[in-house]
Amino acid sequence: MGAGHDHGPSAAEAGQPGDYRRKLWIAFGITATIVVAQAVGSVITGSLALLTDTAHAITDASGLLVALIAATLMLRPATSTRTWGFRRIEVIAALG
Repeated sequence: MGAGHDHGPSAAEAGQPGDYRRKLWIAFGITATIVVAQAVGSVITGSLALLTDTAHAITDASGLLVALIAATLMLRPATSTRTWGFRRIEVIAALG
């Protein structure tokens, strides 16, 4: 477009999966920190409500961990037996 300056198609336009692992690591780290803080806070205060919210945050963190594992696996190259590689592992991870 502008003055003959072109970077070519993006990863999504070229059919390649994007690499969102860094963002997933950040989200997982924040969530895991919240889990630890809530667990410590619930023990110190004896709050059952905070303990149940800790359990909820654990499920959020485990979902992010599954997404992170799937994002890592889907970047593996294709082989002769897996012609798509692991690019569709994200669908199975979402199902889980």
